[in-house]
Amino acid sequence: MPVKDRQYAEIMRIYDERLREDRLDTERRQAKVAAALPRIGEIDDEIRELSVERAGRLLAGDADAAAGLAGRTEDLLAERRALLLSAGFAEDETEMRYRCPHCRDTGYVDGAPCDCLKRELAKAYVENSHLRGIFDEENFGTFTDRWYTDEPLENGRTVKEHMTAVRDHCAAYARNFSPASPNLLFLGKAGTGKTFFARCISAELLARGIEVVYMTASGLAELLKAGLFYDRPASVDEEIAAVKDCELLVIDDLGTECPTRRSASQLFSCLEDRALRGVPTLITTNLAPEQIREIYSERVFSRMFGEWNIVYMYGDDIRRKK
Repeated sequence: MPVKDRQYAEIMRIYDERLREDRLDTERRQAKVAAALPRIGEIDDEIRELSVERAGRLLAGDADAAAGLAGRTEDLLAERRALLLSAGFAEDETEMRYRCPHCRDTGYVDGAPCDCLKRELAKAYVENSHLRGIFDEENFGTFTDRWYTDEPLENGRTVKEHMTAVRDHCAAYARNFSPASPNLLFLGKAGTGKTFFARCISAELLARGIEVVYMTASGLAELLKAGLFYDRPASVDEEIAAVKDCELLVIDDLGTECPTRRSASQLFSCLEDRALRGVPTLITTNLAPEQIREIYSERVFSRMFGEWNIVYMYGDDIRRKK
């Protein structure tokens, strides 16, 4: 689910606290320097006066005088650096020291979230995505081909070679992910790795601060059903909005939700909403293509098999081999 208002407020409170600590630390260092080197304060006053005078000269068109004032400023800065270093201080002793020099501990750079803020938001995304606690076990780094055989497939590869290629395809999808990324449909028998790869992609994106909502098909069906009631809590509308708007929606185990005509219609509506918003969806299912057509209607079938990227999974049930 999306980052809740309280979570965002708490994250920004942490940034405000960092700035407060930055200022206090700077004031302490400035006071220490002022006590040891009174000349530093005099130099700073002179530099400020020269800056004002130089601006006035430039406005008056007196470039030569302005250049002379700039030279005097450089001399004062050199004297300042020499004094600090000779007294055992750092050159930036009186300057603000930020934990993130890019956003200066505000969380934003030119109005856009800084990478440091994205990392904080990513933690909240993981907490809200129904995936917290599983990424240490299920990520691209834990993939192994030992559970797949050398049985040949019609495409000329062995099962092991095909599934390694699937790993590479999924890793590239995550690495190059954007709003223009295609929808993915993972098809295969139970235990062939569909959920594993869906979680690998989710883990990779969430770690980069990309908002992923990961839901089982049954969980999504229950949520969409709850959205039909007039007395539903506001949190239901918030979660449905997240399902429709998130950067990647992952629906795991389509077909296990005991689908009905109404739930199939709601699924189609959800997929259409996301298509109109231009955001991709990833679905895993044990169902065969004809079962999808029969259960979810010709509209859903045509949408998936006409416009989505299909990833076929092969092999035996890995869970029985472990």
